[in-house]
Amino acid sequence: MGTDFKNWLARLSKYASNRDKILAAAYYSQLMRSNRKFYIQDVSIILEKHGIEIRGISNFIDTFEVQEFIYKIPGTRENYTSYKFTNGGIRYINNLYTSKVRTIVEE
Repeated sequence: MGTDFKNWLARLSKYASNRDKILAAAYYSQLMRSNRKFYIQDVSIILEKHGIEIRGISNFIDTFEVQEFIYKIPGTRENYTSYKFTNGGIRYINNLYTSKVRTIVEE
């Protein structure tokens, strides 16, 4: 999908949730860094740069960690905690971009 996040956004469903946009931005950030980690601040910057305003990104990150999509890298400083995607998280991202049928569930 290239090195421009705009292309990553274009491949998401127009119904993509904030959760999926954050995961996409986090994975993009991880792939673009030489150390193959991502930081919450980088995810926020990527989304803001593309006009996506989402509050509470760190809360989403905490949830992704509980869901075992990502894990915290031990030994990082509090303000600069880094994360990496698990194999399950990578599978989720791959499915997000390869899924041909997306539905909206009404509650």
